[in-house]
Amino acid sequence: MYYDIVVFDLPSAVNSIYVYNIESSDVQIGARVKVNLNHAQRYGVVIKKHEEKVSYDVKDVIKLIDKESLVSAELIELAKWMSEFYSSSLSQTLRLVIPSTNTLATSRRNNTEEDAVENKKIVLCEEQEGIVKTVCENFLSRKSTFFYLYGVTGSGKTEVYLSIAKYIADSGKQVIYMVPEISLTIQLYSAVRRYFRKDEIAFVNSYVSHGRRTKAYQDAIKGNVKIIIGTRSAVFSPFNNLGLIIIDEEQDSSYKSDSTPSYHARQVAFKRAKTNNAILLMGSATPSFEAMKQIEDKKIEPLYLKKRINNYKLPQIIKVNYDSLDSPISDALYNLMRDILDKGKQIVLFLNRRGFLYHYKCQSCGFVKMCEYCSVSMTYHRESNSFVCHRCNNTAQMFNRCPVCGSRNEMYSGYGTEYVEECVRKLFPFAKTLRLDVDTTKHKGSYESIIKSFQNKDADILIGTQMVSKGLNFPSVVLVGILNATSSILSSDFRADEKLFSQLVQVAGRSGRFCDNGIVLLQCSESMSSVIRAVEEKRDEEFYKEQMLLRKNFSLPPYTRLLRFVVRGKDEDKLLHIFENLCLMIENYFKKNKSNNLDILTRGKCPLYKEKEMYRMHVILRSNLINTLCDIANYIRMDLRLTSDVKLSIDIDPYDFL
Repeated sequence: MYYDIVVFDLPSAVNSIYVYNIESSDVQIGARVKVNLNHAQRYGVVIKKHEEKVSYDVKDVIKLIDKESLVSAELIELAKWMSEFYSSSLSQTLRLVIPSTNTLATSRRNNTEEDAVENKKIVLCEEQEGIVKTVCENFLSRKSTFFYLYGVTGSGKTEVYLSIAKYIADSGKQVIYMVPEISLTIQLYSAVRRYFRKDEIAFVNSYVSHGRRTKAYQDAIKGNVKIIIGTRSAVFSPFNNLGLIIIDEEQDSSYKSDSTPSYHARQVAFKRAKTNNAILLMGSATPSFEAMKQIEDKKIEPLYLKKRINNYKLPQIIKVNYDSLDSPISDALYNLMRDILDKGKQIVLFLNRRGFLYHYKCQSCGFVKMCEYCSVSMTYHRESNSFVCHRCNNTAQMFNRCPVCGSRNEMYSGYGTEYVEECVRKLFPFAKTLRLDVDTTKHKGSYESIIKSFQNKDADILIGTQMVSKGLNFPSVVLVGILNATSSILSSDFRADEKLFSQLVQVAGRSGRFCDNGIVLLQCSESMSSVIRAVEEKRDEEFYKEQMLLRKNFSLPPYTRLLRFVVRGKDEDKLLHIFENLCLMIENYFKKNKSNNLDILTRGKCPLYKEKEMYRMHVILRSNLINTLCDIANYIRMDLRLTSDVKLSIDIDPYDFL
């Protein structure tokens, strides 16, 4: 019997569907196979029977790997849609929905303390109960399908999610619960266990064996698993009876893939919810502007949690104008920290930059320590006593004198979390300090260890990057210090204010979640920033209105759509030649289609011109019509001639503009 098989690991512009013969009477659509293509063994997946006659010799598959399908017909159709929408090959999109790239494991926990929380009843407040009732009634009536839970930090969104998930799972449906980072499942697990048995839960992660994840995939397809928790790849969970998709902290940029295909989990979730007639429930204290636009257009129904649990007050926000390269701790913050520590409470300090000191510059000759592989300056890390590039992880030896002129007259532009940790330990020698960043969480289990230590009050002060801003719940934290609140104000990214506002509100929300005397101290140098004022004065609604009006006036997303082409290569001359061909193809497309809904926003060298030894050039297109952008993206993908050492990336609705 002949079958159409998508073969993996082929170039994006190359056809990935081939006809093969399978000598078996029981072949399921979605089964994986091993095939021979161009004298090389490759893996693929069966997508349908081949009904048409063929006039050429058809090869046999080498091996039928699965007796049972691991990819449903719905997910195959989803992969086809993604291939067109995100301008990538079907091979690339199908890679996302099979176990070899998605790691799924049923819950295996041995901690009896965690197991003991099962079936503890949580009493919801009136606001929470009203939202649960609204969504569950709509699940039955299907009057609305898309909801947004807009709730202040500490308002109990997790319990609302899980109450709805339990109701829908008890009706025979299955649930996907997405979080920005898999590490957040540490705190989420105990909450989920109040509603679901261990064998009903599965996690998307990268630590399980191929055999275990294949078994778990089959359990999910058979319906043995009721809820899957994970990051953006969880949106491809192979449920045949999907009833609910939850996207917590919907605004987080980690839901957008930074590799081909450049999908956004929110967009894929919309598609799956429509296809399965399922509920999509997103939520955050700081919705993305894209979500706000859909609420504005009445495509999403908003649900509001305006109060914290037990009516605790939102933390008091204090702004301090402070800009010192010598110490990250202002006098005002020092006095507050001393007072909080005397009371036996905990403190979180936030700085979104790791390392010790960054941007070395010789004051005598002007030499700047740059990465040899990227066009960025390197950061000094005291722990390793070396310079580190935060783009490619290249390292270089530390030096005591300028390597060019031999001068000791050096200067650094700022400090990172390593430096903050050293300063805090000097200021408060009797306080126990922990640091949470990429450097302290390299090893398996290190993140969990740090979080549990702080939860158990084995430490007084937690210093961290954006890792401390998402979803963490520490009852004893009554002070959050934001050490450089204006660090990204001068960014060229049009989303800079949106990202900064969200980050500051989320970090501030870690303070005073179980008391009325929480404090947030904002240290900033740009006191007139509209973002800082909005956070300080808790003017969320006004901030959104002002920023959305600006976006509309300048024809920027979410009122328009963007498409970004990035061409990269090690040889600048070859890169420039192909980039010129790309621009010429775009100009020809403009002439042929004469579209008034398409224009070039920018083209030329990327702001980050060199990364990982590759030079980079880009073109950004803008249109009111997403179909226009998809059309030109697929045209370029199929027709632009690339050499083996020049690569093309295509990004619909880009988030990264470096």
